[in-house]
Amino acid sequence: MSWIENALNERAAWLGQAPLSVPEANNFALMKNFCAGLLPSFVDPTRADSSGDYSAYLDAHEGELPVLDVNEVATRLRMPTNYFQYSPTLWGSAKTITNAQTAAGGVHFPAGQTGWTDADYGPAGLRRIIGQMVWTKASPSWTGVPGENNVRYCGSLSADYWDNIIRDVAEYWPGWTWNEATPPYSICWSYALCEELFIFEYEKIWNDLEVSGLSTQCEHGVDFYLKCGVPDICMLETFDNQGVPNIKDGYSRIAQVAADIQDRIAVRVGDTGDAPMNWCDKPHPNEENARGWRAWEKMAVIRWDVPGD
Repeated sequence: MSWIENALNERAAWLGQAPLSVPEANNFALMKNFCAGLLPSFVDPTRADSSGDYSAYLDAHEGELPVLDVNEVATRLRMPTNYFQYSPTLWGSAKTITNAQTAAGGVHFPAGQTGWTDADYGPAGLRRIIGQMVWTKASPSWTGVPGENNVRYCGSLSADYWDNIIRDVAEYWPGWTWNEATPPYSICWSYALCEELFIFEYEKIWNDLEVSGLSTQCEHGVDFYLKCGVPDICMLETFDNQGVPNIKDGYSRIAQVAADIQDRIAVRVGDTGDAPMNWCDKPHPNEENARGWRAWEKMAVIRWDVPGD
């Protein structure tokens, strides 16, 4: 019971919630209710792939991270599905009793068992459930890059031949730089007015993605996720990650930060170099050609380091 109280209070602190009160800490049924209230704030670790990556799940579920569900957890652990609704007065004292509460507990029995007993609703089960509550989700923010010009832009250049405009961009890049706290992107755009007149633009921005206000009482690592896609700048768009690692069309885990006790964890997203990564192809007359990427959505999973759970 002492372990359960400490573990629940630890998890409440991760979520920024109040701990168990004295009456709750002395009442097993109230401790169950407290745990059930925390449960939906935790990410379901069984829905990630073998490396703990949720990218495929996010692609298939419209960007919604899976959270723990009372019935799903109980079924997976082969516990009564009404575990949180029934708490015997003396847990474990009756080994073969079958009553209305235990009969309503579902049929996902452990191996060699054909019914539920009062023991199946006791503290041992709550400890198993708490052991599933190890990852939470967070909403990271773009923090800007103070004192750093994180935008690169060549301006709108024109030339009479394609080879000339490529030469001009390489010579004058980046042309303009400034600081901006917006989601990162990279866009290359070209247009051919005729056989011998081309217009060209190239712009990219990087930024820091940050999770802050983290509990420092327990080590934690952070996985950062982005949903990226084509920019909405030009009429014709082709996704191109411009050589930036881990960026794809859709959801991707762009970074994993190792466990630490800091209250703020940040990663750099996007290419910070001055040289363009991937030019547009030469457009045909009266044709627009655009390629690049843009970060549309962001999220994070916090992995709490809780050995022994």
